[in-house]
Amino acid sequence: MATQFRCQNCGTNHRRWAGKCNECGEWNTIAEEEIASKSGSLTGLDLGKKKFEMREIELVNLAEQKSEKIEIITSGISELDRVMGGGFASGSATLIGGEPGIGKSTLLLQLVGKLSKKGKKVLYISGEESASQIFMRAERLGIENQNIKVAATGSILDVLHKIEKNIPDVMVVDSIQTAYLSTIENNPGTINQIKGSTFELINYCKNRGIVLILVGHVTKDGQLAGPKLLEHMVDTVIYFEGESDKEFRMLRSVKNRFGSIAETGIFIMGSRGLEEVANPSSFFMRQRQPGKGGIIFVAMEGTRPVITEIESLAVLSYLPSPRRNVVGWDSGRLAMIIAILQNRSKINLHDRDIYLSMAGGFKTLDPAADLAVSLSLINAKKNHLINNDIVVLGEVALSGEVRTVPWLESRCLEAIKLGYTNFIIPKSAIAAKISKIKDVVVKSCNHISEINN
Repeated sequence: MATQFRCQNCGTNHRRWAGKCNECGEWNTIAEEEIASKSGSLTGLDLGKKKFEMREIELVNLAEQKSEKIEIITSGISELDRVMGGGFASGSATLIGGEPGIGKSTLLLQLVGKLSKKGKKVLYISGEESASQIFMRAERLGIENQNIKVAATGSILDVLHKIEKNIPDVMVVDSIQTAYLSTIENNPGTINQIKGSTFELINYCKNRGIVLILVGHVTKDGQLAGPKLLEHMVDTVIYFEGESDKEFRMLRSVKNRFGSIAETGIFIMGSRGLEEVANPSSFFMRQRQPGKGGIIFVAMEGTRPVITEIESLAVLSYLPSPRRNVVGWDSGRLAMIIAILQNRSKINLHDRDIYLSMAGGFKTLDPAADLAVSLSLINAKKNHLINNDIVVLGEVALSGEVRTVPWLESRCLEAIKLGYTNFIIPKSAIAAKISKIKDVVVKSCNHISEINN
């Protein structure tokens, strides 16, 4: 039997064994596997010598096909339903990934608890924890009395055989890296087992209208572990993000066949599990105090404006290459803003260590933060005290021009709702409209040099 060497993390084939995979950079993940014999194509084969089992398939004419209404199961967790596009579609497969300890299992146990309370039949399969460990977590979450079926095993075929006479509405597999098929010789977590187990689960659940939710491990780079094919097999891929030592958590969708990928869900980790944050702006600004270098910024998370603070520190550097440390924003965009400030506004930061942070662990790539970052850096260098209620919005071009940003009016109205009345925004019809609101002061900005005063 021929063999090959394959990385068990990314699935890349190698000609020989090596300690490190050149594709994903992981160590000790290359293992030798047997190559399954390939059956030839039907074209040119002597069917008299080899028999093939043929099955009848139905060819559907789209012009005559009638659309069927898909049942949407709402979870009762509004932030999760927002990310999922209103709920879980029956027969759909969802893959959720995140760092260890971030709260994936807690979120899903709360989810099945909510669904069970609504009368849905749920099955929680765990290959990582025993039934008693799951019960302890359920007790902490206050859902130990719910009718939740638990299978503490990784054997997929055993579980599917067991539930054939009592099909659940929702099935959670925690995690797909611990699942295995007894028909595949490889160990759990290998490429073949992950692909085979996922295919078997998805095929079984789609044929019976079961909502399937898979938990996936992530690599050190934050990407879902296993073959990329895994993400193509499922209908929805969501990431659970945040720092395990902080209370803030964010749920993001990167693929959704039944809804938008623009929405986000925001949670905080409490003593009794994850709690939804209905007003994220208030959450991020609850402990804000006047400070040097801090600027208020309104990011758009999907269709929801979120107010946060951009903080910066500029310290005289004695290094040949000054530090540029960024938390929650794009480091490449920071370098661009520093270059624009030097070239267009004569603000030199080449001799300063720059530290930039989004308050509260918030992360965004929104270019509307350009102007706020620019003003924060200027005032950090000058050591100025910023007005505590000023809101800055605008994208900065390489020429130094300040451009308008999407959803500008929604961002401003969200800030006004929380009591902020001073704005620096791009000159536009919306700026003129906002300035007519009582007690609101708007400074229109056309060029980055206009904020250097």
